[in-house]
Amino acid sequence: MLRIVADTERIALVKGNRCVGLKGPGILLLPPWPGRRALRINLGETGHLVSQDTAMFHKVLFPIELFGPSPRGAVTVTGFRPDRLQVQAAE
Repeated sequence: MLRIVADTERIALVKGNRCVGLKGPGILLLPPWPGRRALRINLGETGHLVSQDTAMFHKVLFPIELFGPSPRGAVTVTGFRPDRLQVQAAE
């Protein structure tokens, strides 16, 4: 499947309920993989902090890098790394 991914978003490769990788930006060719799906994540999306290094977005667990003081609940995506989302406390 061909996907066009903007600079402000990434495609998360999901297996079960966990993110196993982030792809983008650019034009991506994602072949179908049994047991995996692709999910689009945008800057500014809000999720819930599960632990100091994990947050949940769209019912999927993502590894995160937390910036700023540790929030108690909601976090917002502020950036992307190849293996994790960068987040901070939601306002």
